[in-house]
Amino acid sequence: MRSNLISTLASGNNFFQSFQNFLKGQSIDCPFGFYLINLPFHSIESIIFGMSIIDEIKHTPSFVIWPDSGTWRCFGQCNEGGDVFKFVMKRENIDFKEALDKLAARAGVQVPTFTKQTPEQKEVHDRLHILLEDAIIFYRSHLMANKELLNYLHQKRGLTDVSIETFGLGYAPSAWDSAFAHFTHRGYSEQDLAEAGLISPRDSGGFYDRFRNRLMIPIRDENGRMAGFGARIVDPNDVPKFLNSPETPIFSKGHLLYGLDRARKPIRTVDQAVIVEGYLDVIALHQAGYDNVVSPMGTALTEHQLRLLKRFTRRIVLALDEARLQADLRVAAIPDELDPDEIVARNKEEWARLIEKAKPIVTYVMETLATGQNIIDPKVKNQIAAQVLPLIEDLPNALERDTYRQQLARLLRVDESALTGTQAQASSVKRSRGTQTSQPKQAPEKPNAAVTVSSSKKVEAYIIAVLYKKPELLYRLDRLLQENGLIKLAVQDFEYTDHQMMFGLIREAVEQDNTEHHEFVVDAVPASLQSLLQELDLETEKTERMEAKTLEELLRGVIKLRRVAAGENLNQLRYLQEEAQQVGDLRAASYQDLVLKQTRLLHNLDQAYRKMSSKRLQ
Repeated sequence: MRSNLISTLASGNNFFQSFQNFLKGQSIDCPFGFYLINLPFHSIESIIFGMSIIDEIKHTPSFVIWPDSGTWRCFGQCNEGGDVFKFVMKRENIDFKEALDKLAARAGVQVPTFTKQTPEQKEVHDRLHILLEDAIIFYRSHLMANKELLNYLHQKRGLTDVSIETFGLGYAPSAWDSAFAHFTHRGYSEQDLAEAGLISPRDSGGFYDRFRNRLMIPIRDENGRMAGFGARIVDPNDVPKFLNSPETPIFSKGHLLYGLDRARKPIRTVDQAVIVEGYLDVIALHQAGYDNVVSPMGTALTEHQLRLLKRFTRRIVLALDEARLQADLRVAAIPDELDPDEIVARNKEEWARLIEKAKPIVTYVMETLATGQNIIDPKVKNQIAAQVLPLIEDLPNALERDTYRQQLARLLRVDESALTGTQAQASSVKRSRGTQTSQPKQAPEKPNAAVTVSSSKKVEAYIIAVLYKKPELLYRLDRLLQENGLIKLAVQDFEYTDHQMMFGLIREAVEQDNTEHHEFVVDAVPASLQSLLQELDLETEKTERMEAKTLEELLRGVIKLRRVAAGENLNQLRYLQEEAQQVGDLRAASYQDLVLKQTRLLHNLDQAYRKMSSKRLQ
């Protein structure tokens, strides 16, 4: 049912209406860096243009919607695009499920929900959430009366009143029944308090406060709902140093990450999560502006916690005390793109061999970076060294550092002394141990992503350049694609708006008979794309070839573009399928169908590429 809803909201007939429902005809801040005015839009041959109100050229469209295909593009400095769901996700900095709920609500559509939670369980959970919210107020009032503890937080921990308020810090009195007496007087039952983890049973009968003479730190789930408390000692002689809520219907240490409710949006923004060890570390770092930081519940990271983080980013940094870590971290490379359970099903002994051959992280990174590279090229040597040396310098053991430097020198076929200059560069940007920076740093740009974008743009530019010069080749290219079991070339195959607009004109040119195709395109190109025409002319001057060879390269380029897009879609769908299966969401079956569809598309693309390659060898 949800897959039908998604298709309905994103379809061509409903796309622009969904967009208007969301924007409500108002001027908004562009989510990607500049200001847009969204209405009125101007429709020109099934394309709707929005005008930027700060562009120097006021008549140049900066935002385009294609209702027929259900896509949009902001082609100012951000150059982002996608469907209506991606727009809402980008602008609101939320995930797909939240975007779906927002759009459906604005369209007046009910989104069916599937949950294992019974109405009775929901009632219990809601009651516990409310009780724990009341507990925050109770503990906070006692903290405000404890000047000594407040001075400790201000002076020793460097926390501001704003941070103390924001994170809801409190103090549990040293009496054995303060919380018990307070909440039973307010009408809560002993069962409620026990289920919330606020009291513990006495061996002799009755109950006592679980938390006494402790700094109280509220712990919320990723959606901001109260789940429990972490409690730190005030008296150095007390034990244990940290005490968490017990396992309750809403608190499970292995399923929660402290600070994720506040960090989830910053994590998405910088595409990186940092894991530290302590609750107070998280608060201090958020206060300093590093708000993509979370902490586990004083236990080892669990698979569920990692899955939870992967909903927001795949880039995770462990910022742990080296002395405490004391771990020999290794990487076992899984072959053939299989999962561990598939390896075991194929051959139990193979799994044991893979684990036995697991390589230290530094070795694995340097070998992976070198794979497929021209090691003879000095620039390649420098790039690999620049990425590996910081990892080596982070090792606490001097002997290990020397060993890995020698290994890197052998891999790059250079004298070890040649790495000294590169090492100095790496060290200069590396923060010294035990020091702190005073200002938050912006997340570094991801070079891999930049390379991918650049490569895709060049492929798109080549295809458009050739078809601009010889639009009639589009018929032959479409026929080649269909002969290989693929659909015709379409606007959706292009990521960049100017290429999409040019392709629309080329397709229109070959479907009319009044004017020579190339002349039609030249005459129809708007003034805003005249500079692109000059670039396309230069592109075709550099790539003049025989027509058959040109068609082959066009086909290869289209296959590459589609394969990149399909691969990205497949990764996202697999993750959504895994997440749905974990929580018993009925959408898992719909995601599985979409995964199979994308997998078949990748298979067809690979088959077409192999077929094309075999013809070339004949």
